[in-house]
Amino acid sequence: MRRTFRHYTNAEAIIKILESGTLTTQHCLYKANDLLERVLLKRIDSEGIYGFCFSSRNGESIPMWKIYANGGCLLRITLKKPATWEDLIKNSQDIIKHGSIYYKTRKEFNSLVKNTNLIKENEKYLIKRSDFDFENEYRIVTKNNKLELDFTKCTIEIFYDPAIRSDYLENLKNSVKQINKERRSKIKVLKSTLGNIFGGKK
Repeated sequence: MRRTFRHYTNAEAIIKILESGTLTTQHCLYKANDLLERVLLKRIDSEGIYGFCFSSRNGESIPMWKIYANGGCLLRITLKKPATWEDLIKNSQDIIKHGSIYYKTRKEFNSLVKNTNLIKENEKYLIKRSDFDFENEYRIVTKNNKLELDFTKCTIEIFYDPAIRSDYLENLKNSVKQINKERRSKIKVLKSTLGNIFGGKK
């Protein structure tokens, strides 16, 4: 079972997650980054279905930094053994499913759009075109737009792009310091292992 997951975003979003103790999900039907996936989701009745996405790739990804967190941060969550997502998420009763995305060739994907009866039940809400396979996406599908976290079930680390604005980084570090003090947690703020990815100022 894979236990380490990464979410690429900006410093402000990371702070909100840590301060609120929740993951704010996106409506799958309207927020999927692949417009063709939205077409498929519309055809399988995805109204009221939400998702939160991680990358399950081993190590950091330059394309993911570039697309989702250029000058930003990534949140790395590692589930503590033997914890599962159902243990980490307090309102896990709202989870419909979670798992790795099934990437399909364009021909396969178009066939599913034309005939949704071909979609296997275990793949429902977890299908994307192979053009996006660099994401190594792991998706939590839920009926709730908020997922409440039990931070005692995981280890959290935050990595930042060295090109991040200095004021954003300072605000992030101060927020994490305060959270660690209040919750007696040990969240770390670290520089990306890929170095100065896009040539910005360190």
